[in-house]
Amino acid sequence: MSRRFDVALLGYYGFGNLGDDLLLEAFLGLLRDAGVPEDRLIVFSSTPLETRSRCSVQSADRWSPASLWAALRRSETLLYGGGGLFQDATSIRSAVYYASVAHMARMAGCAPWSFGQSFGPFRTKTGEVLSRSAVRRMSVRGVRDRRSLEILKSWGLSGVLTPDAVFSLASEEAGSEKRGEVLLVNLRPWPGDLTIRAAAEAGRLSEEAGIPLVGVAMSAGDEVLLRSLRDSGTLPCADIFRPAGMQDVRRLWSDAAGSFGMRLHFCILSALFDVSCTAVPYDPKVAGFAQDMGMPCFPETRTGERRPRRTARELGGEVRSEFLNAWRDLRDGNTAHSGN
Repeated sequence: MSRRFDVALLGYYGFGNLGDDLLLEAFLGLLRDAGVPEDRLIVFSSTPLETRSRCSVQSADRWSPASLWAALRRSETLLYGGGGLFQDATSIRSAVYYASVAHMARMAGCAPWSFGQSFGPFRTKTGEVLSRSAVRRMSVRGVRDRRSLEILKSWGLSGVLTPDAVFSLASEEAGSEKRGEVLLVNLRPWPGDLTIRAAAEAGRLSEEAGIPLVGVAMSAGDEVLLRSLRDSGTLPCADIFRPAGMQDVRRLWSDAAGSFGMRLHFCILSALFDVSCTAVPYDPKVAGFAQDMGMPCFPETRTGERRPRRTARELGGEVRSEFLNAWRDLRDGNTAHSGN
């Protein structure tokens, strides 16, 4: 590869969302394991100075068209690294932004590809058309859930299904130090009464088990919500924490007897640390993950095994193997991981 960078990495990075911060950590590790030097990477971020300092990689402002164009012109590939980027359930702006960057990359001679993505849900035809137009030009399409694979098929495209990239952070000590003292709970702002009903259920489970509730905020919005629910008496939390990284995550989950939460990466971290979890599927990606992992749901929508079919380390090994295969295919000009 002859350009300054091998990979420009794009996700929902720099917004203070723990799940996306962990995805960035995971992809930097996967790229390192694939033999890509850190000085051959550049990360698009909402807070590029903070990302550069924290991750020791070059970073560019995702909101600056000039910075985007300059980095894409100097990059061989554009990797959409994990998350649910191509959707319009939160806002049509998400689909518009990520599709626009994909088209900009093609104009700059930079090959777009994805790994560990969720596609959809789509509430507008515009959002779906924009996303399909961008995704169909990707050299490699990696998805993290079966629903996204079905969306690709409906578009006449194919891809590879792997576990979420955060599973690549699985380590030998995961789950080995649990003391079973608390019930972790994560809630996020969401329209309707699901959050309130989930808070009441978390309180019931805590009282039934005779252990305190500890709130886990995955973002600033989660923290505001959890504190509001606690102050109103709706959620009897003993403490509320907002983990800053994997060190904080390990400490929290090592104390957990169980967990109950809405956000996908809260559920993934529970699986990663072998903590039983009840998922609250506010989004199809959470429902799909719970189904794949045999997690119970609230409200109860299905029955099944409460334990995952494979360990977190096995899932992490699959992620690393598939990512290495995808990178080799991309580097060698083989698009076996994307199909049509």
